Formats: sequence, C-alpha cells, structure tokens
Amino acid sequence: MLTPVLSSLGACATVEVSFKAAPYSSDYGVTGASRLGECYAEVWVVTDDTWISAGVVELNDTPDVWTSCSLTAVNVLPGSRIAVGGAYGAKTVASGGKQYSRIYVDDVAVKLLRYEETVAVIPPEVEVK
Repeated sequence: MLTPVLSSLGACATVEVSFKAAPYSSDYGVTGASRLGECYAEVWVVTDDTWISAGVVELNDTPDVWTSCSLTAVNVLPGSRIAVGGAYGAKTVASGGKQYSRIYVDDVAVKLLRYEETVAVIPPEVEVK
C-alpha cells in the first residue's frame, strides 16, 4: 500500500505511521505466513525512486487476526510517500529463503511528530581522474 504524496509537509519531518495488519488467507489454504510460520509487515519512506526502510513489525501469524502496529519514520521529505507491505522474516532470510509475508493492511494513518532542523543526508564528494 502506498500513500499519496505527503505534499503538506513544510520541511524534513519525523512521522508516526500506524496501521493494522493481518496475514493473508484464502479458501484454498494459502496464507501470508512464510513456510516457517512467521509473518512481518514493513514500512518504507519513498522519495523519488529511493525506498528506505523505517522498520519491521512481527504480526500474529494466525490468518485473519489483526495486529495494531506503529513505527516512527525519520527524514521524511516534502513530496515523499509512505509504503506499508509484507516483509522478509528474520528466520526466513537466515534459512536462505527469500519469501515475503502476504498481508492485509487497513486503517493506515500518518501523523506528524516534529519537523527536523537539518537533513542528515549529504552525498559524498567524488573526484574522477
């Protein structure tokens, strides 16, 4: 899920992203939990074509059971978007798997916590010879 552009931000900000999430399930026995029975949601800050993770939340792995989640995202620039979706689980990655959790997402809210005085992202200077 991707929010509209956060055009009302006046400067670089810290925001709270809250939402509810539940593992996907179907009538065919397909669930959102990985083969190891874990399920995660992740929040990203999307600016231009850059996606930066704001964090991962472990969900209840029972299909259709909702978990209330809240994460803080920093360095959110005017014009950024917030994405919420399924994430790799720690056990899945450690075991060599590459499986995202499939999740339902609902009640997404983005709340301004504060504006930042400076932006910490400075591109390095590179000299080409």
